[in-house]
Amino acid sequence: MKQKSKRTIRNADNQKINAVKKKNTIVFDKHKLPIGIIISIISFFIFNYFSPLISLISKYEIAQWIFPFSSLIVSFDIFIIIGLYEKKRSRKIANISFLLLIFINIFRALIFTQDLTISQTENLVKFNLIISFFYAPTLIFGVISIWLSRNEINKIINNDIKNSEKKPIPEEIKNNLISKIIYRIKQEGAIYIIGLILISGISSTILLYQLDKFDFWSDEKQVTQGAAGYYHTGKFQQWNFIKEKPYPNESFDRNFPHLWLVAQSYKIFGVSEWSSRIISVIAGILFVFLGYFVLKFFFKNKAIALLILLAFIFHPEEIVLFRWTRMYGILIPFFLFQFTIVYKGLTEKNSIDFKNKKVNDFIYKYLDFNFYYLILFIALVFLGYYIHKSSVFTLPSIYLTIIYLAIAEKEKKYYTALILGFIISVTTVLIIPRYIPTHVMSFFESRNYIYIDLFNFYPISKEFALIILLLGINLIYIVKNKIIKNNIAYFYIFTAFIFIMFVYIITYVISFRYISFLAPIVIFLTLYILILISRALFNKYIVILISLTIIASSLIHFNQRYNDIYVENFGSPSVPSIAYKEIVENYQKGEAVFYQYPIHYYFKGIDTSAVFIDMRRNRLFKFDSYLSKKLKHKKGFFQNINQYNSGWIIWDTQNEMHIDTLINYYVNQNFKKIHGYGIDKTNVEVFRYTKDMIISKDSFNKTINVPCGNLKISNQYAFSFWIKMTKKTNDVPFIFVGDSLTNLIRLKETDLGFKIIYSDKNDDIFVETNNIKDNKWHNIIYYQQSGEKGAEFGLYIDNKKIDSNLIPFSRNEFVKFKVNLKFKGNLDGVRIYDYIPNNQQINSIYINGNNSFVEKLISNDRYFNPIYFWKKRF
Repeated sequence: MKQKSKRTIRNADNQKINAVKKKNTIVFDKHKLPIGIIISIISFFIFNYFSPLISLISKYEIAQWIFPFSSLIVSFDIFIIIGLYEKKRSRKIANISFLLLIFINIFRALIFTQDLTISQTENLVKFNLIISFFYAPTLIFGVISIWLSRNEINKIINNDIKNSEKKPIPEEIKNNLISKIIYRIKQEGAIYIIGLILISGISSTILLYQLDKFDFWSDEKQVTQGAAGYYHTGKFQQWNFIKEKPYPNESFDRNFPHLWLVAQSYKIFGVSEWSSRIISVIAGILFVFLGYFVLKFFFKNKAIALLILLAFIFHPEEIVLFRWTRMYGILIPFFLFQFTIVYKGLTEKNSIDFKNKKVNDFIYKYLDFNFYYLILFIALVFLGYYIHKSSVFTLPSIYLTIIYLAIAEKEKKYYTALILGFIISVTTVLIIPRYIPTHVMSFFESRNYIYIDLFNFYPISKEFALIILLLGINLIYIVKNKIIKNNIAYFYIFTAFIFIMFVYIITYVISFRYISFLAPIVIFLTLYILILISRALFNKYIVILISLTIIASSLIHFNQRYNDIYVENFGSPSVPSIAYKEIVENYQKGEAVFYQYPIHYYFKGIDTSAVFIDMRRNRLFKFDSYLSKKLKHKKGFFQNINQYNSGWIIWDTQNEMHIDTLINYYVNQNFKKIHGYGIDKTNVEVFRYTKDMIISKDSFNKTINVPCGNLKISNQYAFSFWIKMTKKTNDVPFIFVGDSLTNLIRLKETDLGFKIIYSDKNDDIFVETNNIKDNKWHNIIYYQQSGEKGAEFGLYIDNKKIDSNLIPFSRNEFVKFKVNLKFKGNLDGVRIYDYIPNNQQINSIYINGNNSFVEKLISNDRYFNPIYFWKKRF
């Protein structure tokens, strides 16, 4: 008995050992194995042959092995999935592969820096190319992993729904509003309430910080004038800030809900940049609270709602719109509310008792909708139309959602809704076509693919976002819970429709602002799917890591655009409050002010009798007389300046393309420039002219192509040029024309070349060239540290410092830097810098400057640019 017992024990131990060995051994199904081999080999050749980037492989050596390697991973994974007998092992391999590719794709969004060198940019291109080879594997692995983990996905969703269910309010507090609120707050959970408050606090700080840093810009002009008009008169009409009265017969009610709100802000805070923008800021803060409840309603998870919101509040473009005096700020939360209300109206049941059994039975059978929400939605549609007409473009997506619900739910109420929706659509088109903005629509004639970038660039890359969205489509088939399935489908229908609408149908000028109210829907959907998939496939620590990576990517995007948001207004960097001040303080009665799209608010205080002449947009205001649309001759610029013998000309630097070219040349060559490019950073071109500056058209025609740069001599500058002279060459290459009878800075010919004199009294303070009259090309760089007394100025010739001196006095004078037409030598590659180039840059100018036909030069693997460039030999 003892031996048998020992044998039994030994056999049992052997069975355990064999079981362990079997568990740790890969077992192939003999039927699946050959199928796995065949499909994996076929997939390898397919991925290599059909890649759209295969033609680029030869450009980069590293790509020659990266792409076949990624294809090999795909084929190997397919082989493992099909060939392995054990499901758990194959799922683990697929999940690990997918996880690695997730981080490879996310890492792409984390490598962007604010200032890339040329070599870094080239490496980034190579890196993007390499990453692109992993798009197909990511999609394949994702599909396999999601399918194998479908049970886990459903468990997570069911658990989320269970945790999101609200407990009924106890009977004893139903009639006590304060008690009901306290009960709901406790039910929500302190950690989530605190989280929401913290996120709203961060958002408030981001939106309020330096809110009035920038002057009014772009379309803020008409909003402030329209809101001020309503504030002062109670009517929607443009307000004249110069004369402090409304413009006669100029009503302005565009986007009037926003105008009305801004006018209410004026009543409380007065008219200012801050009070104009605070309405958009408040809308941005409200969006955080609304977004939390919307995300919680659709996706049934409070933690995910907070995570998505935390990522979203750093969206640079949305931040700009929430700090801008335009209707987009209020449209973003408004549309999110509308998006939610209509869905609740369609999916929730009727709660109205019509006090009639037949009516109630009919409603229950054919129209069992939440009428409170649907009536509210109809009101929101009309209000949204007046906030911004583009909001109505999304209405067909509601109809598509009803079609989906009719197919998925097979309820009669959705069939009724389809019929009613069709009737309403036909009626709208036939009866009120003027309210449909068809002038900005085409039938699949547009190809605005840039909108895909605008929708999906944040906070992960466009390509990875599209991969996640493609993977998420599987959830519509995998998810068993009808609530989440339909919610996800609603987001997808909406996302797909707006992609098609804006890429192929809408003919708007392409800008993020036009899709700003739609972008949150796409971002919410993308991040939810990524987080849901991660929760199903990986452990909680990896999910936390992925979540932190998403937040890190958001912060990097925010940091990258920090200067655009708070330091330099990328949308319109002009500073009219400084530039216009010169005109307001020095305007003389009877002078003309020529302007192009000005901000009148900053002309407050000027003589109310001032003559303003609008130069209009798109070069419609001509140098000479021109025909108007009514075929009447209009006075052009030249006729007007002769009628008003002194005055001012202004336009924003960035809008120079809207100025007639001849006007631009004439003003820059002959009139005194006080602000703008080359003078200061106001980005507003301001010129002053008097009668003695006006030259005839004949004289202008002779000098029209003379290069001319406008400078303020007190600033720091450097002039670089190539020159070729002989002993017979007379005169000097440049002249500086200023206000003084004796120019402050001037060139004088010498036997060796020329000298640059810095004095208005004598020729004692100068720097001089060595012998450059040798019939050879020489590079000359003149520099001055500033125009202040004691500042250094000097010369470099052919990369060597030749001479230097000190400026004898301080002057604050405007000069024109002109090529001297009397100079008989050769001149080329003229560049003006508003700083002194360092030694490496000076060397680059010497080596490459004369051979380059572009402004940019390269030094230390970086581009450096002049503020003025001219290249011509004569």
